[in-house]
Amino acid sequence: MGYLYVRRELLDRLQPIMPGWKAARKPAESFYGPAMDLSRTASKLDVSLAWFPALADQAALGICRRFGITDLLDRNARLAVRLQDALAAEGSACRPFPDQHRSTIVSVPASDTEAVMARFRQAKVVASVRAGRIRLAVHFYNLEEELDRVAGLIGRA
Repeated sequence: MGYLYVRRELLDRLQPIMPGWKAARKPAESFYGPAMDLSRTASKLDVSLAWFPALADQAALGICRRFGITDLLDRNARLAVRLQDALAAEGSACRPFPDQHRSTIVSVPASDTEAVMARFRQAKVVASVRAGRIRLAVHFYNLEEELDRVAGLIGRA
């Protein structure tokens, strides 16, 4: 969800991708389509309301308000450290960054990424491979036990 400002002299160069019904020159006449005569004004860039993203946004912000963004970010950081510690205990070659450069994304070298990803799929673990490394992203809703389990699945690589 966002806003867009366009200089008037550039408006003709923009073509809307998904114009809403209010983007028409005469909105009430093109409500049902299939073709739309677009407005010559900035209203041609109008899109229909994004109800589902707005609802999801409210739900996500509700979680942030309930727990506090600082507490959520702190938990994410602790979980990333927990995962890195669990990986080290499994003998992984993953080396953590210094605290000031640390992220909740953990990139783990693996000799056989296909085998690790197959184990992940079987265990219903969501991850991806980037440049020959297993990419994991921890979030506040992850449990410590889940991270230990993931480290064990990678540790067998």
